[in-house]
Amino acid sequence: MKKAWKWMRYSGLLLRRLTWGHVLIQDILTGIHAMVLDIVAQMWASLGSRIYDIKLLTSAFAHRDNGLYQGLND
Repeated sequence: MKKAWKWMRYSGLLLRRLTWGHVLIQDILTGIHAMVLDIVAQMWASLGSRIYDIKLLTSAFAHRDNGLYQGLND
């Protein structure tokens, strides 16, 4: 049980960094009004951008699943 508790803390910190990095790249550097489908397609053409987004999504899903597991056990 302590392992799951630690995972929630570490994954939460990781998610904060990944999310704020995503906000910085997508909203601040690119600009909200410039975000059109062509720019998103160009970003997804980059392997680094895909890896970053996949890390963000898998971390979020793992964090969610662990939280659901712990909530159901309580």
